[in-house]
Amino acid sequence: TQKKAYWNYQLVANDKSFGMHNAKFAFDVLTKTINALGGTVPVELVAFNAAITGNTVNLTWQTATETNNKGFDIEKLSGTTWVKTGFVAGKGTTSEVNNYLFTDKVSGSGKISYRLKQIDFSGKESYSKVVEVNYNGPSAYSLSQNYPNPFNPSTTIKFALPFDSNVKLTVYNITGQVVKVLTNGMLGAGEHIVIFSFNESGVNLSSGIYFYTLEATATNNNSIFRETKKMVLMK
Repeated sequence: TQKKAYWNYQLVANDKSFGMHNAKFAFDVLTKTINALGGTVPVELVAFNAAITGNTVNLTWQTATETNNKGFDIEKLSGTTWVKTGFVAGKGTTSEVNNYLFTDKVSGSGKISYRLKQIDFSGKESYSKVVEVNYNGPSAYSLSQNYPNPFNPSTTIKFALPFDSNVKLTVYNITGQVVKVLTNGMLGAGEHIVIFSFNESGVNLSSGIYFYTLEATATNNNSIFRETKKMVLMK
């Protein structure tokens, strides 16, 4: 019968590192000793945080040790159900500190909850604590009045998208002819700013009334938005 083994470690620091270098050495010795005797060093998650920038949530986490770590499923709470949002591969077996990052684009508004599901190559699973962020993004499509108005030579147009959308923003003259397409393609949920300058439009514009139209189609639910506003060029 194999006897159980127990270890006691005492760390003494005699330099100006405040024990940091000695602590790492002692920890390395400990993990290598355990591994040599057939033990297991678990995946030790020492930090898991969430921060939001614009419409993107940045999830960061750090491990102090990993053993047989296949990786991490990133799960997001949808109603009362946890839904897999992505996967980040682990480092297998290591006693080195490792840092991880996962980004998630969000839409709508409200509290968003995340957790990590750590998965071993053997299929064993464990869960992290839950982290939360509050996203106060736009809850509806909107197109703002350009500013300044009247303008010369340029003006700012702002609009908001509650969802990732295919967007087209077009400037027309008073007869309905296209002056310039300012934006045409996919944009993420959130607020956006576009600058229109008459001397960059490719045509010689005269003073007068112009129109700009925002057309947007959501990629997740096919919601369609269309709105037109008037602006005045005064040369």
